[in-house]
Amino acid sequence: ELDPEKKAKEWMQQAIDTAFDLKQEKLYKNSLIKIKENLHWWYSCNHHLVYDGFGTTLIVNYVTEEYARRLNTHDKSVSNNHPSYFDLAKKSNDYLQSKQYEKDAEYWKEKFSSIPESIISDNSNTKNTGGQRFSIEISKSDRELFSRLTEKTKANLPQFTIAALLLYFGKTTDKNSFSFGVPIHNRVSREERKALGMFSGAIPFKGTYNPDEILIDFITDYKKC
Repeated sequence: ELDPEKKAKEWMQQAIDTAFDLKQEKLYKNSLIKIKENLHWWYSCNHHLVYDGFGTTLIVNYVTEEYARRLNTHDKSVSNNHPSYFDLAKKSNDYLQSKQYEKDAEYWKEKFSSIPESIISDNSNTKNTGGQRFSIEISKSDRELFSRLTEKTKANLPQFTIAALLLYFGKTTDKNSFSFGVPIHNRVSREERKALGMFSGAIPFKGTYNPDEILIDFITDYKKC
């Protein structure tokens, strides 16, 4: 190939854009791509059912450390200090039969005794065309505004994101009450942070848009929800 790196990137992008066949194949793919004699790229892709973004970091760290260990010690045995995902899944399933689960269920039922009307329609006919990414560069003035708001409100990025959604839909629709599913990594214990698997979840959020409220007060009030 005249440009092996370009060819490799094109191949990886095509592979990423190709949906997994849930019935016919494994839900993970790994390939070693030879760019030149002393340069190889490792391609790794998985379905979210297998492991989440946190798990991707675990995989990369594990492969890097294992590769370096084998190079330096010539020890071909595979180290294994990661907790069993199955054991953790069983513990999580036990929670569903606990008193704490019943208590938590009552809390969420009360919190969402009324559910805001949906503003996004479900279009089941949408064709699956693979993953896409949209990026935009934040201007210097917006970054400075974000820093000032962070300092005054002590809000973090996820809180700003939800506040931005409330503002957007509040200004672009005729509604003032909204609910969102907030993604979380859902890894609470140290064991869960070391286990490879799918832990990600979502918690519901309900908030109200008030057009008369100034931005700083709006974000501060949101943090109390």
